[in-house]
Amino acid sequence: RGAGGSWRMKAVEYLKAYLWTSRGEYLIAEVPALFTLFFLGASSFGRFLAPEVIEGMAVFVLRFFFGFMINAYTDQEIDGRYTIFKNRIPGAVRTIGQRNFRILMWAQVLAAFALTAHISWLMRSWVPLLLAAVGTFFGAGYSLPPLQFKVRGWLHPVSLSVSIFFIPPAFMVFTIAGSLSPQMLLFLGGVSVLHYGIEIANQAIDYNEDLAAGVRSPPVRWGLKNSLLLGLACMLAGGLLELAGLYLLVLGRAGTNGTLMGLVPWQFFLLA
Repeated sequence: RGAGGSWRMKAVEYLKAYLWTSRGEYLIAEVPALFTLFFLGASSFGRFLAPEVIEGMAVFVLRFFFGFMINAYTDQEIDGRYTIFKNRIPGAVRTIGQRNFRILMWAQVLAAFALTAHISWLMRSWVPLLLAAVGTFFGAGYSLPPLQFKVRGWLHPVSLSVSIFFIPPAFMVFTIAGSLSPQMLLFLGGVSVLHYGIEIANQAIDYNEDLAAGVRSPPVRWGLKNSLLLGLACMLAGGLLELAGLYLLVLGRAGTNGTLMGLVPWQFFLLA
């Protein structure tokens, strides 16, 4: 009984470390976004139970966790110097073990690609595999040397926006709707630009530590004031693009009968 209790405590400890390094708390905030994408792309509520949609959500979660985990693994030395919550991340990696952590990361990638291959087969389309490949390349390259897009000037916004803010929702929309319309691409582009602006503000919190460590993040490279101004501009521009795309999507999907999934446009806007 004592051994069983010790094993359970160890499992709980590993789970907490895993959720900490993968930033599991952020996933909660993604749930409303996933439902919004479903309402924008689905033709009926029954679409939610389609195998490719369920598997697509699993791929979304696996790739979401992988992106944070690879950043946690490569930034252990820097994160340990922070005075904010990030200084707990290296300890969580050590709890799992360096080798185990690497195995866990790449096992998630393989699982995500296996599911994506099945989705592509179900949908008779290479688009899901292509989106997954591009997203994984920029997601891994954001942190992994020798690429490390996050410290390479203009490649920082490209890699971050593509891997986190554009590809994942585009992947989900395609599995739900079976296509990516120009209006949807406009909406997703707005989402990507807006959230990149928020991320610049988030990275400004790490300015002192990044400067001391010689990490050429946008706030360090461009200056704190300029970075925050750019972030604000991205949020404003992205918000306008997002609203324009959403407006066109709702009007286009409502069609001649004036409803979308049985809802009039203003009801759909409220629900989304």
